[in-house]
Order: sequence, then C-alpha cells, then structure tokens
Amino acid sequence: MPANVCYGFSFVQLITMSQGSRIGFVVFGFGRAGYIHTMNIIRNPQVNLKWIVDIDEAKAKDFVTENFLDAKVVTPSDMEKALRDPSVNAAVVTTPTHLHEEIVMRCLQAGKAVLCEKPVAHSLEAVGETFL
Repeated sequence: MPANVCYGFSFVQLITMSQGSRIGFVVFGFGRAGYIHTMNIIRNPQVNLKWIVDIDEAKAKDFVTENFLDAKVVTPSDMEKALRDPSVNAAVVTTPTHLHEEIVMRCLQAGKAVLCEKPVAHSLEAVGETFL
C-alpha cells in the first residue's frame, strides 16, 4: 500500500472531506465503548452519525430518538446497507473482539476509513491480513 494511503483514503481525501463537508460515520457495536465513541461523534460539528449497527436495535433506536438524531439503526445482518451508503466515509468498530476482523475487512473493502477498538484481531497473522 502506498505511504500516502490510510485505510482506503489518501491523506488528501481525508483533509478534503473535513474541509468541504461533514464526515459521515457508522458505528458498529453500541455497548460501553460504542456509546462513548457515538457521543464523541454527535458532539463534533465536523462529523455526522449516519448509522448504528448493533444487535440491540431497540437500545440504539432509543438513543437516536432521545438525541434527536436522523441516524439509521440496523442489526448486523443488514450492515451492508450502511456500507453501501455513499454518505458514510468512516466506521468505528466497537463490537466484541471476535467480530473485529470481519467487520474491519468489510469496511475497508467498501472504501471506508476505519477506527477499530483494540485488538483488531486475535492473532498477529490476522492483524497482518487485515491491513495488507
């Protein structure tokens, strides 16, 4: 991968996104860490929460309603809807560790920038495969 590319975006693309419009985010996993990241996202005027993907759809929908957001909520079986959304530029992955590798790969394949809670995967080999 060229040195100027970070998670599917060049640094120039990331800077352009932040200067021209709000960066659209999807959050995978809405437990403790997901809640913290989501609160940071909705408080940042440069970004926009577009989707929450979680097994507890009701909990995530309640959060969206209580915070007057227009984000969409889906279960993991429908995550492709969020990944196909052209307004989503980046993903935050806060699911249980055994799900990280697959979700990170799917996000990268969809051209999204990714922030993943540690660890990215269970083995060093899997981490290497995720970022090759």
